[in-house]
Amino acid sequence: MQRPTEFDTSTRCADRTPDEIWLPYDRLEDRLERDLIYGRSPEEFERSLGIPAELNDLEYIPRIWLFELYDALRFANYSGFVFNVEVTINWQKAGLKHPSQIDRSFQKLTDRYRKYASQRKIPILYYAVFENGRYMGYHSHMSFHVPDCRHGEFSKWLEQTLKEGFDGISLTKFYKPKFNRNNNVLGQWLWFQYCMKGVNPRLQKGEFPREDGKNTVHELMMMRFGPIPAGVVEIDRVRVSRSLRAKAQRAAGYVVPEDVCDVSPYLLWSDSEYRRGIADRQFEQLRRQRYEVIL
Repeated sequence: MQRPTEFDTSTRCADRTPDEIWLPYDRLEDRLERDLIYGRSPEEFERSLGIPAELNDLEYIPRIWLFELYDALRFANYSGFVFNVEVTINWQKAGLKHPSQIDRSFQKLTDRYRKYASQRKIPILYYAVFENGRYMGYHSHMSFHVPDCRHGEFSKWLEQTLKEGFDGISLTKFYKPKFNRNNNVLGQWLWFQYCMKGVNPRLQKGEFPREDGKNTVHELMMMRFGPIPAGVVEIDRVRVSRSLRAKAQRAAGYVVPEDVCDVSPYLLWSDSEYRRGIADRQFEQLRRQRYEVIL
């Protein structure tokens, strides 16, 4: 068994990997070069990127949720569905104070939504992101897919549901809906970026320093919002309907065309998956028609 090779501390700053930048230096001029380019410590370097040294990871959405939710939306788009309804609900301002009470109320809301959608044979597609803001307290940003022809009906259902409220508390005055058309993929991604503004901005080891100067997740993915702390949330931050999760994607035979980390920033927020799904369904229809003719 070979012993691990010790790091050569005489290595110049310019020749070091990101993991080696903060290791000791033999020569003073090399360390001063490091200090001039990156700062005297990792904390000073992060401050230069606009990331506060006191950044509390508990106040941000874990990065894994950015990727999982992104893939869920790509799956929905490929299947022909766009998230065209945006809803913000301020649970705490309405009078629901305890996180567990808010969690129960949210579960009741989604249970009623599943019943509403099932009765009308509408695909059950939604996601929600919880934040705990300094001034707004606990609130959630949600998105649904609702067929354009049912927007008016859904609006009335949502108003009535929140008017009835939970635990005797009405939320009629504490929610804000917005409706887009089903083909408004740009609107879907803008709302997604807003919901994800609180994702942890730290780049992982090996991702910085970058020559293009993009030194946060938000800059790297060309997001229009953030980074803004989402606050400490004591319940599950991100909720996704079962019909969008990885298990449902596998069952449908869906395979993402490329990992989100490999997608060009200029294509991240496009309608490419929506169009690819349309093309694949048209091709499959033509294939079946040809097969029926042959038979």
